[in-house]
Amino acid sequence: MTPRLASSNRCFGRPTVYLAISITFLMFWAGCAPAETEDSCELINCSGHGSCVDQSGSPVCICADGYHAQGLDCLANDVADPCLGVTCSDHGHCTIVANTPSCVCDEGYEAQALNCIEIWLDPCAGETCSHHGSCQIESEAAVCLCDEGYHAQDLTCLVDDLPSVSRPIWFLHISDTHFGGSSSVAEDLATFLSEVVPVVEPVATVNTGDTTESGTLSYWQDYRAVIDPIASPYPQYQEIPGNHDIREETIDNFNNYSQTGLAGGGLHGQSFAESSQGLVRIVRTNTADSDSSSSRLAGIFSEEQMNELLALPDPDQPVHAAIVLGHHPIFGFQRLPFGYDFMRSTIDHFGASVYFCGHTHIVGLGWLDTTLAVRIPSFGKSNPPMFSLLSLDESGPALRQIAMAPETPWPLVLITGPADTKLGLNNPHAVEFTAGSQIEVRAIGFSPSGVDGAEMRINDEPWTAMEFQDQHFWTGRLLLPDLTGEQTLEVRANSAEGSESDSLTLDTI
Repeated sequence: MTPRLASSNRCFGRPTVYLAISITFLMFWAGCAPAETEDSCELINCSGHGSCVDQSGSPVCICADGYHAQGLDCLANDVADPCLGVTCSDHGHCTIVANTPSCVCDEGYEAQALNCIEIWLDPCAGETCSHHGSCQIESEAAVCLCDEGYHAQDLTCLVDDLPSVSRPIWFLHISDTHFGGSSSVAEDLATFLSEVVPVVEPVATVNTGDTTESGTLSYWQDYRAVIDPIASPYPQYQEIPGNHDIREETIDNFNNYSQTGLAGGGLHGQSFAESSQGLVRIVRTNTADSDSSSSRLAGIFSEEQMNELLALPDPDQPVHAAIVLGHHPIFGFQRLPFGYDFMRSTIDHFGASVYFCGHTHIVGLGWLDTTLAVRIPSFGKSNPPMFSLLSLDESGPALRQIAMAPETPWPLVLITGPADTKLGLNNPHAVEFTAGSQIEVRAIGFSPSGVDGAEMRINDEPWTAMEFQDQHFWTGRLLLPDLTGEQTLEVRANSAEGSESDSLTLDTI
């Protein structure tokens, strides 16, 4: 236990002889004032039948067997009534066990002889100060004494140059939950919204349509029953309509039961979400905008809808990034057959970094010039359910599609920079590095218990520790081998749940 300062008067120790009294009187007459001492038990002998301990700055006698404390004296127990005079330090009560007095203490206290002593809990227990400092106790509270180059914020040591460090931002993406057509979707979505989203803390979680199997009222009510207690508010969690969600007779159900509809977002529009780097524009499209069931199934995006979106006002603040949401794919299998050019014009107009979609229930990645198009399997009808974790960093988008089976593979880790050469087959944001040069590695990591540390390596070389920045973000500098061609970069995150890694390919010349 850390010694506590306790007030006493060095001029008034317990007098044992006349000389001591005289000296004390002279010291008082000479103007001696109370002083601070590190030992409140000085000169207290507990009648010779115990020992004194400092308890929150006050002396307490712990008496020997057969004696109990009364003030700062240890008195013999009464044989006829062993609990007579036993106060248990006024924090419990005395009981007789086998003719012997014993203290039953109040919560927060523990018995020591016939005293109830406050249980001292170490405020620094389990505190790591982000592994960049040491925990100290000041005024009975834990504080971090940080290493050089770091400063304390609560019980975290942060690097001093935080304001100058750019950070990635990230999103979670699901699609095609199909309430009414999947027996397990309610449990899976509840797990995702209550256990994954709060840990990852994305800028926004987006659901790209076919929330229900047929848009009927009962299916929407089942969906609402799941999300009402746990989903983030709009726009942190939002949906767009899919072809299964809306028909002429079910449009009102989307508007009355989806998070987007209840917020007044309509079937298409825009919203703005706050991020650590500024505002993010989220453009919502309706690619099932038709009275014909065949057109809704195939996908349609009208010129009229495009013009309405392009006319939306800009915010007063600068926009850091933009993403576009659509239900139907805009590349590859079942590419949007009606209105493809209008959708491309919308994506280009807003400078979107990403186009999120679903519909086909299969994974797909592709590039629309410098925009990454992300298609994800059905959350409700695929086994296992999957979600996307996507980041936007200085080197462009980075992505992992993660299966929730048999459970979420914590910790989650994603390399946000440099760009993965093979992301979407041919990443336009990827650059070639000079062999033997040094690169900056950036990654984000998440775990329910917190990520204890992150490490990086190239081509199975020894692991090198990364530096924690803030907000799940880690960085490090790594020397590339003196080799040309494809190199494998790997980052590993460690937590109480285990260790997981992410890897990517980069090219050296």
